[in-house]
Amino acid sequence: AYLADTDFNSLATVLMIPSVALFGTSPFALRLPAFLAACACLVFVYLLGALLFRDDKYGFVFAFLFAVCGLTATLGRLGAPYMFVTCALVASVYFMYRFFARGISSRHVVRGGLNIFFSGLFAAFALAMNSLSVFPVLGVLVLFGFGLRRQKLAYKNEILKAASRAAAPAPSASAVSPSPEGGEGAPESVPADAEGGAPAVPAVPAASAETLTAGASSIGLIGGNSAKIKANYAYKTRVSWAFAALSFLLCTFVLLLLSSLVTYSAYVKAFDDPSSPSMSYAALLWQGISSSFNVTNVTEYTNANELNPLAWFLPLKAATLYDGVGEIASSRYLAWNASMNAAVGIASLVAFAFSTIGVVSELFSQNRGSRLNRRIRRVYLVLLGGMLLSLLSALCVARVSALYSSLFSVFYMGFIPLAVRIGQPEEVRLRADGRPKTSAADVLLGVCLFVFAVFFLLSVPSWYGFGLPTRAAEYLFGWMSIADNGYFRP
Repeated sequence: AYLADTDFNSLATVLMIPSVALFGTSPFALRLPAFLAACACLVFVYLLGALLFRDDKYGFVFAFLFAVCGLTATLGRLGAPYMFVTCALVASVYFMYRFFARGISSRHVVRGGLNIFFSGLFAAFALAMNSLSVFPVLGVLVLFGFGLRRQKLAYKNEILKAASRAAAPAPSASAVSPSPEGGEGAPESVPADAEGGAPAVPAVPAASAETLTAGASSIGLIGGNSAKIKANYAYKTRVSWAFAALSFLLCTFVLLLLSSLVTYSAYVKAFDDPSSPSMSYAALLWQGISSSFNVTNVTEYTNANELNPLAWFLPLKAATLYDGVGEIASSRYLAWNASMNAAVGIASLVAFAFSTIGVVSELFSQNRGSRLNRRIRRVYLVLLGGMLLSLLSALCVARVSALYSSLFSVFYMGFIPLAVRIGQPEEVRLRADGRPKTSAADVLLGVCLFVFAVFFLLSVPSWYGFGLPTRAAEYLFGWMSIADNGYFRP
């Protein structure tokens, strides 16, 4: 029998090759790509958090949680492509949310469309590495659809603004007052929407309202400007769809095809009879793609792995990862525990419940239409969608490893900074130096971050362990146990 890694697609193997070619077949060469992917993912988690909350402070909190969550330390030094997939999907969500929040500038249409292209490119990398990424990628495409909708609303708002300006009576000479600089007064600036997308529509003057009521359309009011605005919107839409098709479809196909050329020989040995091959290239490629839905390799090297992925909401039991000799029924194993930091897991569950109650209650309040509440709902929906879709991809696989909970944990932990944001007072009080006073939510967050760091430091010896007999590991690390998984739990 030929042993091959079928839990991932060809590209995951290809990305490991350069490191092995440079440093030889060694643990360092296998672990270096995963470490670099973890570092890159940390950066994208920070950027995503800062973009979602529009505050660098929450981006830092998001990145800190990712760094000490436990799974990052495990997967970031494991010679396997799990962190590659997580990094690619987080980056895809980040760039697509940039498109959703900021839209495409009329002055830099192609540059604005690059957010779509980079999102699709990272999604293509994720799909070419693991077919289970199809569910999170569908969520990214839904976000793309909402971004197009916001773009259409911005177009309609621009038409209405132009119509209101065209229908407004020209100001008399006496109505023009000098500006502070000594020039004539300029029109008042139009406030932007909370997410930096479509600008808010100013109130339509009375004359404009009467004209519109009389039956004249907005297009008729602004005359030749309507064609220019419509053409600009049509150009943005074409660019958006072109970048989406180029990245999500074409790049995925090219990456799958090119990477499969490298692993063709291995696929023939794993899925066909090398002495008398009978499967076509397309059949082999499909076999490799579909094998991601039948996890086999990592399951054989884990313990307490039969838990349903729904247990990830309170991950007190970890999966202990065996070393290679586990295949011959040795009692030795590497003391890695594929699980979220227990303190972070409990806090995430509490924050998820608190955020859900807060968002639902705000829907029935008088302030549900405020910019802040709309922004909080958007953050909640992004985190909820990412969490559920990553969970769905795991539920489609029997006996899926806890290692696949990495992407789920990113969105799950995001409810901690969201709960802190919801818990902030409505009125910000300032200190004597003009800086805002520290709120009770910020104090609680600081205490939680300290506890998370302590749990992480106590768990380091087991994550970065070495091969030990089972009994020795139990005596060395068993005192840290929170929930017994058959061996030990930090």
